[in-house]
Amino acid sequence: LDQNHGSVLEHVYVSYAIINASRSYLAQQTRHRMFNYTSSSQHYIDHSDMSDAEVPVEIIELNDPEVLDVYMRGYNSAKEAYNTLVNKYKIDHAVARQLLPNAQRNVLVVTANLRSWLNYMNQRICFRNTSEIMYIAKLLRDDLKELCPTVVEYMVPDCILKGHCS
Repeated sequence: LDQNHGSVLEHVYVSYAIINASRSYLAQQTRHRMFNYTSSSQHYIDHSDMSDAEVPVEIIELNDPEVLDVYMRGYNSAKEAYNTLVNKYKIDHAVARQLLPNAQRNVLVVTANLRSWLNYMNQRICFRNTSEIMYIAKLLRDDLKELCPTVVEYMVPDCILKGHCS
């Protein structure tokens, strides 16, 4: 790695199941094209029994019940509209899913080679990301530290590696 020979990392594959992250996390994660994904389906699954929302830490940290209430009312309104379409109007859940909010929790299985994980960490541990993305990236990095401690020391934001924010 010190000599910029990352190709040897392409022979090591690591998979993770990421459970209860938001659908908006899924949208950001899939920007990494060298990863393989399996995600819970919104097309084939009826989400009438939608679980609770993923509440961003930025909202929780405000410690303001009114802000949390606005957030949850928005989520619950979408959930109620979805259920009304599916249950009352018999709209196929594959059509009604368009109403499902990004805060809906998701199950995602992600597989990539170690070079791709390194690139992911360089981008996603950066403070320009949402707290959810940074938190998950740090959990993954902590786990990778057990598997490949030598590589993890390079899993830092790009700005640290380059000496400036790009």
